[in-house]
Amino acid sequence: RIKARPEIARALWAQGSSRYRLGETQAVLALGEKALAINRDDLKAALGVARNRYQLGVIAQRRGRDREAKEAYTEVETIARREKDLSLLAATLHQLGRLDLAAGNLTDASSRANQALEFARQVEDRLSEVSALSLIGLIAARQGNETEAREKLQRCKTTPLLARDRNSRSV
Repeated sequence: RIKARPEIARALWAQGSSRYRLGETQAVLALGEKALAINRDDLKAALGVARNRYQLGVIAQRRGRDREAKEAYTEVETIARREKDLSLLAATLHQLGRLDLAAGNLTDASSRANQALEFARQVEDRLSEVSALSLIGLIAARQGNETEAREKLQRCKTTPLLARDRNSRSV
Protein backbone atom coordinates (compact mmCIF):
# COMPACT_ATOMS: atom_id res chain seq x y z
CA ARG A 1 0.00 0.00 0.00
CA ILE A 2 1.35 3.44 -0.92
CA LYS A 3 1.29 5.95 1.91
CA ALA A 4 -0.49 9.27 1.54
CA ARG A 5 1.83 12.13 0.65
CA PRO A 6 1.48 13.95 4.01
CA GLU A 7 2.42 10.69 5.77
CA ILE A 8 5.55 10.42 3.66
CA ALA A 9 6.47 14.02 4.49
CA ARG A 10 5.96 13.37 8.23
CA ALA A 11 8.09 10.22 7.99
CA LEU A 12 10.88 12.21 6.32
CA TRP A 13 10.75 14.76 9.13
CA ALA A 14 10.81 12.03 11.77
CA GLN A 15 13.90 10.60 10.13
CA GLY A 16 15.36 14.11 9.98
CA SER A 17 14.73 14.61 13.69
CA SER A 18 16.70 11.48 14.50
CA ARG A 19 19.57 12.53 12.25
CA TYR A 20 19.58 16.04 13.74
CA ARG A 21 20.16 14.59 17.20
CA LEU A 22 23.19 12.82 15.73
CA GLY A 23 24.53 16.12 14.40
CA GLU A 24 23.90 15.27 10.74
CA THR A 25 22.58 18.67 9.68
CA GLN A 26 23.26 18.15 5.97
CA ALA A 27 21.10 15.03 6.00
CA VAL A 28 18.41 16.91 7.93
CA LEU A 29 18.39 19.69 5.35
CA ALA A 30 18.10 17.20 2.49
CA LEU A 31 15.24 15.33 4.18
CA GLY A 32 13.53 18.61 5.06
CA GLU A 33 13.74 19.84 1.49
CA LYS A 34 12.19 16.56 0.26
CA ALA A 35 9.35 16.85 2.80
CA LEU A 36 8.82 20.48 1.80
CA ALA A 37 8.63 19.54 -1.88
CA ILE A 38 6.02 16.88 -1.12
CA ASN A 39 3.94 19.29 0.93
CA ARG A 40 4.21 22.09 -1.62
CA ASP A 41 2.76 19.75 -4.25
CA ASP A 42 -0.28 19.17 -2.06
CA LEU A 43 -2.29 22.39 -1.99
CA LYS A 44 -4.14 21.19 1.11
CA ALA A 45 -0.91 20.87 3.08
CA ALA A 46 -0.36 24.54 3.94
CA LEU A 47 0.37 23.79 7.57
CA GLY A 48 2.69 20.97 6.55
CA VAL A 49 4.62 23.45 4.41
CA ALA A 50 4.67 25.90 7.31
CA ARG A 51 5.99 23.32 9.76
CA ASN A 52 8.66 22.22 7.27
CA ARG A 53 9.70 25.82 6.67
CA TYR A 54 9.77 26.44 10.42
CA GLN A 55 12.19 23.55 10.93
CA LEU A 56 14.38 24.69 8.05
CA GLY A 57 14.36 28.16 9.60
CA VAL A 58 15.56 26.75 12.93
CA ILE A 59 18.40 24.93 11.21
CA ALA A 60 19.37 28.01 9.18
CA GLN A 61 19.31 30.13 12.34
CA ARG A 62 21.51 27.69 14.24
CA ARG A 63 23.98 27.74 11.35
CA GLY A 64 24.16 31.56 11.45
CA ARG A 65 22.13 32.05 8.27
CA ASP A 66 19.80 34.66 9.75
CA ARG A 67 18.56 36.06 6.43
CA GLU A 68 17.57 32.58 5.26
CA ALA A 69 15.91 31.88 8.64
CA LYS A 70 13.98 35.16 8.51
CA GLU A 71 12.66 34.33 5.03
CA ALA A 72 11.47 30.93 6.24
CA TYR A 73 9.86 32.33 9.39
CA THR A 74 8.15 35.12 7.46
CA GLU A 75 6.52 32.55 5.17
CA VAL A 76 5.50 30.49 8.20
CA GLU A 77 4.01 33.54 9.92
CA THR A 78 1.84 34.25 6.87
CA ILE A 79 0.55 30.68 6.69
CA ALA A 80 0.05 30.34 10.45
CA ARG A 81 -1.99 33.57 10.54
CA ARG A 82 -4.09 32.52 7.55
CA GLU A 83 -4.69 29.03 8.97
CA LYS A 84 -5.17 30.38 12.51
CA ASP A 85 -2.55 28.04 14.01
CA LEU A 86 -1.78 30.14 17.08
CA SER A 87 0.74 27.70 18.52
CA LEU A 88 2.84 27.73 15.36
CA LEU A 89 2.37 31.49 15.11
CA ALA A 90 3.60 31.99 18.69
CA ALA A 91 6.70 29.86 18.06
CA THR A 92 7.42 31.66 14.80
CA LEU A 93 7.03 35.14 16.30
CA HIS A 94 9.41 34.09 19.07
CA GLN A 95 12.03 33.05 16.51
CA LEU A 96 11.57 36.26 14.51
CA GLY A 97 11.91 38.20 17.77
CA ARG A 98 15.19 36.42 18.51
CA LEU A 99 16.47 37.44 15.10
CA ASP A 100 15.37 41.03 15.73
CA LEU A 101 17.12 41.03 19.11
CA ALA A 102 20.33 39.71 17.57
CA ALA A 103 20.15 42.49 14.95
CA GLY A 104 19.57 45.13 17.63
CA ASN A 105 15.96 45.84 16.59
CA LEU A 106 14.59 45.97 20.12
CA THR A 107 11.25 47.54 19.18
CA ASP A 108 10.43 44.80 16.67
CA ALA A 109 11.79 42.12 19.00
CA SER A 110 9.59 43.37 21.84
CA SER A 111 6.49 43.57 19.66
CA ARG A 112 6.97 40.04 18.36
CA ALA A 113 7.77 38.62 21.80
CA ASN A 114 4.62 40.14 23.30
CA GLN A 115 2.48 38.84 20.42
CA ALA A 116 4.05 35.40 20.85
CA LEU A 117 3.23 35.47 24.56
CA GLU A 118 -0.39 36.46 23.87
CA PHE A 119 -0.93 33.71 21.28
CA ALA A 120 0.82 31.07 23.39
CA ARG A 121 -1.42 31.84 26.34
CA GLN A 122 -4.55 31.72 24.17
CA VAL A 123 -3.82 28.11 23.21
CA GLU A 124 -2.10 27.14 26.48
CA ASP A 125 1.17 26.35 24.70
CA ARG A 126 3.46 26.48 27.74
CA LEU A 127 6.67 25.91 25.78
CA SER A 128 5.99 28.94 23.57
CA GLU A 129 4.85 30.92 26.62
CA VAL A 130 8.14 30.27 28.42
CA SER A 131 10.10 31.02 25.25
CA ALA A 132 8.32 34.35 24.85
CA LEU A 133 8.82 35.25 28.51
CA SER A 134 12.53 34.51 28.25
CA LEU A 135 12.81 36.67 25.15
CA ILE A 136 10.94 39.52 26.86
CA GLY A 137 13.37 39.16 29.78
CA LEU A 138 16.39 39.31 27.48
CA ILE A 139 15.02 42.39 25.74
CA ALA A 140 14.40 44.08 29.10
CA ALA A 141 17.98 43.28 30.14
CA ARG A 142 19.32 44.71 26.88
CA GLN A 143 17.29 47.89 27.57
CA GLY A 144 18.78 48.10 31.05
CA ASN A 145 15.57 47.20 32.90
CA GLU A 146 17.02 44.67 35.33
CA THR A 147 13.89 44.40 37.47
CA GLU A 148 11.65 43.42 34.56
CA ALA A 149 14.32 41.11 33.17
CA ARG A 150 14.62 39.27 36.48
CA GLU A 151 10.82 39.05 36.86
CA LYS A 152 10.27 37.57 33.39
CA LEU A 153 13.14 35.11 33.69
CA GLN A 154 11.91 34.04 37.14
CA ARG A 155 8.44 33.41 35.66
CA CYS A 156 10.10 31.11 33.13
CA LYS A 157 11.33 28.96 36.00
CA THR A 158 7.90 28.73 37.60
CA THR A 159 5.76 28.14 34.50
CA PRO A 160 4.96 24.41 34.21
CA LEU A 161 5.47 22.88 30.79
CA LEU A 162 2.89 20.12 31.29
CA ALA A 163 0.28 21.73 29.06
CA ARG A 164 2.70 21.72 26.12
CA ASP A 165 1.23 21.96 22.65
CA ARG A 166 0.47 18.61 21.00
CA ASN A 167 2.40 19.62 17.87
CA SER A 168 6.02 19.35 18.92
CA ARG A 169 8.31 21.67 17.04
CA SER A 170 11.60 20.17 18.17
CA VAL A 171 13.84 19.01 15.38
